[in-house]
Amino acid sequence: MIRKIPIPSFIAVILYLFTLPFTTGLVPLTKFIEEKIDIHLLPNEYLVRGNYTYLNKLPFPVVQGLFIPFPENAFIEKPSEIDIKINESLEPLQMNIAGKNLIFIQIPPRDFVSVSICFKQKTSNKSGIYLLTTTRRWKRSLQSAEFRIFAGKDINIKANYVFKNNGSYYYMFQNNFYPEKDLFFSWGEKGE
Repeated sequence: MIRKIPIPSFIAVILYLFTLPFTTGLVPLTKFIEEKIDIHLLPNEYLVRGNYTYLNKLPFPVVQGLFIPFPENAFIEKPSEIDIKINESLEPLQMNIAGKNLIFIQIPPRDFVSVSICFKQKTSNKSGIYLLTTTRRWKRSLQSAEFRIFAGKDINIKANYVFKNNGSYYYMFQNNFYPEKDLFFSWGEKGE
């Protein structure tokens, strides 16, 4: 005997399945246009403060899902003290799916939203990773990307990208940034 599914339920399932790739971030409806990242180096950990800007060009509001990846390896622990805010005040809906952090943000029509993420990661060898290649999922370059690394005056840093030192911090600014590699950095006292 074939069981009939009521039409409204069938339509609801189809709509759900159709919108799932968009709301989970697999297919972006918005544009990821800018990131500003501050990395503070501490003796055995580093603190990352990121500000990410997303633009909705559509004439209606959009709910966009975003996966928030964090680097981990034998030397770098899972992040602690994760704080996520939208437009400096609202907290996004957060979920954990298959061990991945997922947030949902609502972006008004023809407007943008800034998402701030702050986290700490302990490291056993004074090195860190900031994931950049995840921006490639958006299939377009960032309009601008700004990175600053703060270290004490007696601290040297090494990185796989070229950073300039202005005396207070190390910095890198990129336009039309479509990175092919993640940012790897390490630090130690001068003379080490």
